[in-house]
Amino acid sequence: MPDLDLKIDVKLPPEIQKHLQQPDCASIKIPRPEKLKICLPFGGSMEGIVDVTKAIPDDCSLTFSLLLQLPPLMASLGCFIKVLGLIKPLIDIVKALPDPTAIANALPDFLKAAEEVVACVVQIQLGVPMFVRDMLLLIAKLLKCISQQISSIAELMGGLAISIQTATTSNNTELLAQLQCAQDNADAQAAAALGSMDMIAAVLAIAEPLLALAGVPLSLPEIGSAQDAEALRSAANTMLSIASSLEQVAEALPSC
Repeated sequence: MPDLDLKIDVKLPPEIQKHLQQPDCASIKIPRPEKLKICLPFGGSMEGIVDVTKAIPDDCSLTFSLLLQLPPLMASLGCFIKVLGLIKPLIDIVKALPDPTAIANALPDFLKAAEEVVACVVQIQLGVPMFVRDMLLLIAKLLKCISQQISSIAELMGGLAISIQTATTSNNTELLAQLQCAQDNADAQAAAALGSMDMIAAVLAIAEPLLALAGVPLSLPEIGSAQDAEALRSAANTMLSIASSLEQVAEALPSC
């Protein structure tokens, strides 16, 4: 009996053909992170730091690294900012004093030095709003990153909830244990993502004197904890709303 070499062409649906195709480089290429910097209130700028010990850097990791550098910077400026607030009124008072002989010789040097400080104060008055603008845009960008992460976790938890219900109905104890373990891991991821809001709130609390100088009093609404997919989606939407509000406030401030 002769061997039959039969070839049968099976027409696959377009959806299956699409999944079987080798992806092109553009669709899986890892994007290079954008260079991020923030203008400092007293001149200069500060850039995000790439942590080579961690995963491949992206915009979110660079934004987070830059934001982590702000609390120690702003904490060291608290008393200095208060002193700066006294300089201009002190100069005005000294200029308005009578001209007794006892202080006549001291006034020229004091006023010369004071005028130089006034120029510094003017620079700070310009620099603080620019710093606040960049900081708010940085926080808004980070909020969008966290929101995207939380949305992904919400989708995962939604699918897990359906699978857990199915496994419970079919009394598949082994699968149920695996799904519950995955659910616990998703809960831990959600708690970590939501915990990032504490760091953002801490940055804004330390920056309160600078925000006041820039005429931008701010406070973040409470996000709270989220134990299910729907609550996580609500938290993610709230973060996007906060990010949009911060961007509107920041765009009204001068840029460097």
